[in-house]
Amino acid sequence: MTTDAKTSPKRASDPEPRQMLRDNQLDHLGEAMLTLTREVWVLTDRVRILEAVLEDKGIDVRDAIATYVPSAELEAELAAGRTRLVDAIVTALTGQGDA
Repeated sequence: MTTDAKTSPKRASDPEPRQMLRDNQLDHLGEAMLTLTREVWVLTDRVRILEAVLEDKGIDVRDAIATYVPSAELEAELAAGRTRLVDAIVTALTGQGDA
């Protein structure tokens, strides 16, 4: 007879399961998803419009963007922006702060 992780008894050495959200935070999850979806759409829309504007001016940037390697300075700026976005999502998920 075999047992799996769901049916085997819990041992004292087993790590506690990670729970990011409590049941009463479902609304926070929904708000976070809506916030993220709005932001992703705004960025997608603006990038596509920028590509179209450049293309209208005879500049095709799609391949250049796909192969571009950012400088260390730009990479740091992108990493900081990524951290701010993740922090905003976590704040919305947990219901902490003004998000």
